Amino acid sequence: MKCEAYALFRRQFSEIEGLQKASTLSYYADPLPRGVALYVREESSLGTKAESCVCPDLSVSYAAKLLQLACENNFGLGAWLDLLNDQGIRYQLVHAV
Repeated sequence: MKCEAYALFRRQFSEIEGLQKASTLSYYADPLPRGVALYVREESSLGTKAESCVCPDLSVSYAAKLLQLACENNFGLGAWLDLLNDQGIRYQLVHAV
């Protein structure tokens, strides 16, 4: 999928020695002919992990609000899908690395 990054939110975490590596969580959406593709990516010195899904019934404006909520409340990999489930949003997981 080619991402046009309609909604882009980033959250950075600093390194806390012995507890966490510095990392960045990125949240973005790609409008599709029918629905929206959502992406969450975590980058750190350990590498990059990503998850994405397609939400066929979701509007881009609502997707942007969901991604903002996920970012501001630190819904990381895996947990952001719980947000979709809690909101009753239908999705198909496309990519998880």
